[in-house]
Amino acid sequence: MALIACPECQKQISDQATACPQCGYPLRERQQQQAAPTPPPVKRPARPPTPAQRREETLPKASSGAEPTPSALVALNVLKIALCLCAGVVLFFFVAAISSGEAIAQLLVLAVVIWTSVWVGIDATRLMRDIPKEELKKISSATTTTDWVAGCLLLWIVCLPWYLVTRSKYIAYHNARNPRD
Repeated sequence: MALIACPECQKQISDQATACPQCGYPLRERQQQQAAPTPPPVKRPARPPTPAQRREETLPKASSGAEPTPSALVALNVLKIALCLCAGVVLFFFVAAISSGEAIAQLLVLAVVIWTSVWVGIDATRLMRDIPKEELKKISSATTTTDWVAGCLLLWIVCLPWYLVTRSKYIAYHNARNPRD
């Protein structure tokens, strides 16, 4: 039997004591903890991926093209709101004109708008078919046929001339890719 110092009060006590008789500090538990090696951490099996994680693994990664800036997104949303407001105003005046008896003239204008919008859709599909998305973004902010058709139907007086100017850029792109001798 040897004497050791109590870790708490530093008094000399027996190494066989379970607790310090002076301060009551437990010694046996501490000695057992020091003598027993700590078990290695239990390795738990990895959780299987959730359905959402599996879906993300199978989806193709986005291209490394430049993302639109926040100010560009705000401008695009403002443009969409303005187009919707203009469409509402045009619809209001169209209904007002029909109710006042000028229906024939209004129907003629409506027929021209619809016909040219359909032509823009067909022509844009043909011209935009072989142009990569990145190149379309460089040419114009309207990158799909739906953009052009919706724009022409909602704001014909602006979008049709805009399409005609952009159409020449589409043709120039095709001529640069496929030069004729």
